[in-house]
Amino acid sequence: MGVAALCFRLLISVIVLQRAHGQEGNAVLQVVPNKLQFFEYDTVSFLCKGLDSSSEWKVVHNSRRKSLQCSNTRTPTTLTCTFKGIYKEESGEYWCEAGAKKRTNSVVITVTPGSVILESPALPVSEGKEVTLRCRNKMTSSSIFMTYFYKDGVLMHNSTTGNLIIHNVFKSDEGRYKCRISAAGESAENWLNVTAGSVILESPALPVSEGKEVTLRCRNKTTSSSIFTTYFYKDGVLMHNSTTGNLIIHNVFKSDEGRYKCRISAAGESAENWLNVTASGFKLGGPITHLSCGDAVPWIVSTILLTVLLCFSTCRHLHLDQTQQKKQQVVCGTSSI
Repeated sequence: MGVAALCFRLLISVIVLQRAHGQEGNAVLQVVPNKLQFFEYDTVSFLCKGLDSSSEWKVVHNSRRKSLQCSNTRTPTTLTCTFKGIYKEESGEYWCEAGAKKRTNSVVITVTPGSVILESPALPVSEGKEVTLRCRNKMTSSSIFMTYFYKDGVLMHNSTTGNLIIHNVFKSDEGRYKCRISAAGESAENWLNVTAGSVILESPALPVSEGKEVTLRCRNKTTSSSIFTTYFYKDGVLMHNSTTGNLIIHNVFKSDEGRYKCRISAAGESAENWLNVTASGFKLGGPITHLSCGDAVPWIVSTILLTVLLCFSTCRHLHLDQTQQKKQQVVCGTSSI
């Protein structure tokens, strides 16, 4: 990740943490329409919801720290602040507050005098949902033009419809997005915030030995049902799908060791777990390696017994041959080890 991307993520984190302190539990700020970028002179509304009627709530802009000159509509639990023609200077961070201790989440919008904007959700989206990013050109109402979409500065998709649709968004899709329209220009960057979903992967916490059976379970906390289509990945590669939510490895080997995760359709994706497999120390027909004293004792005893049996068998056959030939008497002795 580049320095600019890291700084951007840190800035967003700091804003979220600052606004979380003293944030009113049920109150929330929404932007209408639900996007982060606007053309100058667009109509924009800031909607504060879940307010308590006993407090004097207002919408605040970070550069002004006072009530905004907008058209206000108030109900007992909501406050709407509408700009019927927003300017570039109105870009920045907004939130709702009442006094010094009651504050909602904050939203950062960008107002541009340019001709290209990227429309993306203003609020975080949950894993598993469908997200559409739209690249708009103010100079034309047509949606047929070559559009290029970038994530964290890298070209990831091009389109002739001006849209980028992420059908099942994951935490890994979180990042900085922008778009570019040929012969029209480039949008500012938006941060797509993805909240972790309800899916976890249950796997052994301790190392497992080769030859054992291992079961990986993909769980969805929003339902007790275990009947759903589940996809299992190892080291980022799809390896198995299941309708029971389980992946059973009957005889695990060292080669099965790696990073595992699972995905449930329309629910989301789990974080990655490391499956640790310990290699077996003894293999028949191969060299003896990694044996402790305790592991070596059974092997040594078996070797001695086999040697003694082989010695007795050889001596018996030799004795019979010599008796039949009646040449001489041979006494067979054994040596101790």
